[in-house]
Amino acid sequence: MRKAALCEKKSSLPMMPPDTQSKAESEAEACHISEKVEKISNNKTPMNLYLIVRSHVFEIPKDIAINASKLIANTWSANPTARRITFTVEDKDGNDNDPDPEHFYTVDVVAHLVGCMYGNELGCPTSDVDRHSGCLVAWCKVYKFARYLEMEEACESVLARIAKCLGERKFHRGIPTGEEVVEIFRMTGEGSDVREVLVDAMAKMGQLWNVVGEGHTGDTRDCVENWLRSESVLREFQEAVRMRIWEGVEERMERIREDKGGRG
Repeated sequence: MRKAALCEKKSSLPMMPPDTQSKAESEAEACHISEKVEKISNNKTPMNLYLIVRSHVFEIPKDIAINASKLIANTWSANPTARRITFTVEDKDGNDNDPDPEHFYTVDVVAHLVGCMYGNELGCPTSDVDRHSGCLVAWCKVYKFARYLEMEEACESVLARIAKCLGERKFHRGIPTGEEVVEIFRMTGEGSDVREVLVDAMAKMGQLWNVVGEGHTGDTRDCVENWLRSESVLREFQEAVRMRIWEGVEERMERIREDKGGRG
């Protein structure tokens, strides 16, 4: 069984439910998380965050994740100078058959960050590409919270996971969806790393399918149509993607000229 590597203390704890852990291990875990939260939560700038805690995306045992989330919520709320956060903890697990997409794609931000503390890889809300739509917004929420907590490694992991999700979806109709693009641009600002990953992925897809060309047929035509639909949902997004594509074209032309010059 994989062991949890705690960030700031060099000891490790077994990945098992709290009721089977020793008292000392449980206290060490609680102390570690409390210290982490208290260290980063002492900020008087108001910021309202509403987090719904679920467990179907946990990469650590459900009981540990739920208890850790409750502990973080309690510690944060007890700090009089902490930014204002409303935590709603749901003990019941979700599943892939949840008919409400808002339930399914409401990622437990706290649990994912606890997972980062334990050194676990971040899992996507679903492994089914047909259910991927919406996960980019969820990961954007995780990223924003990780950035606020100054968890640099978690931020890098989330950005990598966003890129991975986009890569898995590039031959799918949601590559990304227009709704995801709009929501991510609403949640982020100019220069956002999340926007950068999104724009870069879309530009690479555009280059792959030569979206500026003509005569697309079959599956390629479907991919191009889906790409154009998502790319055109926001002018700001469209301009950024098109600029990135043309930058790539110019770089390739420059390399061609250099190669010809070298052979000449």
